[in-house]
Amino acid sequence: MPGNHDLGREHVRLRVAEYFYPYHGAISTHLERIEGASRRVSALISIHSFTPAMDGRPRPWHVGVLWNKDPRLAVPLIAALREDGDLMVGDNQPYSGRESNYTVDVHGGSYGRPHVSIEIRQDQLASETEASQWGDRLADVMAPLLGLPENRLRRLY
Repeated sequence: MPGNHDLGREHVRLRVAEYFYPYHGAISTHLERIEGASRRVSALISIHSFTPAMDGRPRPWHVGVLWNKDPRLAVPLIAALREDGDLMVGDNQPYSGRESNYTVDVHGGSYGRPHVSIEIRQDQLASETEASQWGDRLADVMAPLLGLPENRLRRLY
């Protein structure tokens, strides 16, 4: 992020205090509230987008599924998305969930919640219609996975 280059320590501290801690505090509070009210384990699903090219190289994946140690959502999600023969699905592409995936690792993995991070290539989301189609596709695929007994339990990997 160009706006983060050459920041002094005080500016870094201010950004962390203004954005990082409130963001992660809100996630924790929300998950705890849901789990307290329902007495069930929540799943954490993070959805982002990625650029069609990076450093001049095209990125062929339409969607990527990022994960680290917990396969409960990621592995069957990859398989389900690959059933659509027109999709190029990345397993830990275009980024590796094993190297850095702070939000899902901290709020999902460290609490034993089922978790996954989904990355959709930005040109697949160019219109409201396309974004809605992706939302429907992911809802259709994720609903049965979230209902599986193993995804209703805390499990540390």
